[in-house]
Amino acid sequence: MTHLFAVWDRVARLLAGAGRILLCLDYDGTLSPIVRDPAAARLAGSTRELLRRLSASEKITLAVISGRGLEDVRERVGLEDAIYAGNHGLEIRGPAVDYLNPSARRARPVLRAAVRKLDRELAAFPGAQVEDKGLTLSVHYRRVRPPDREPVRRAVFRLIAPARSRRAVRVGEGKMVIEIRPPTPWNKGNAVNLLRRTEARRNPEGLLAVYAGDDRTDEDAFRALGKEEITIKVGSPGSKTLARYRLSGVGEVREFLRRLKP
Repeated sequence: MTHLFAVWDRVARLLAGAGRILLCLDYDGTLSPIVRDPAAARLAGSTRELLRRLSASEKITLAVISGRGLEDVRERVGLEDAIYAGNHGLEIRGPAVDYLNPSARRARPVLRAAVRKLDRELAAFPGAQVEDKGLTLSVHYRRVRPPDREPVRRAVFRLIAPARSRRAVRVGEGKMVIEIRPPTPWNKGNAVNLLRRTEARRNPEGLLAVYAGDDRTDEDAFRALGKEEITIKVGSPGSKTLARYRLSGVGEVREFLRRLKP
């Protein structure tokens, strides 16, 4: 996997030659550093200003695609003319797009019951947090002391096993988080494809998609975009990924945003 800035001249030519750019960015670990308390993940003012400049461009459509709830990520970024995809793309809202996955809406009763069970069981593990994001649940265990992290994982999978066995939910994992989702294969890759189709209808000539993300869930978007678009894994050089390029962290993502020409 090639570091993006090592081949910047080539990438810059691709960007300059595009008729329109669909710029898709994850939030946690990409725009904002990973922190022990997810509620404390704030967007730096300098990053927000870069995003504001890019989203105001006639050439760029900005989309923030996150595992957070839609309203949560929209409040953290705070730009009116951007597209926001929450809950890994189960809900998408912005100029020319308004999508809510029907399977996700139907799964809400099962998820509400799971929240009650998880809250009771995980109360024995200080630092464990059950986050109800409306259409999905996240169990965070980054703040749990290391010897208790695996017991937390086992407890979550045990409690959710009956719902999984009847295919009422799906379960995935990220960085110190377990995601409990509706029983639909819809993911960030599907969300990106929906946005590409929307943009292609509005701007049919020369659309180039760019996607940057740091987590396992972003691999679905890298897979969907393939080798013809610009896909960027944010993280260490040894990370296994489907992305074409790499950036080391939030600071280099910010530098990439600076280099983009609106």
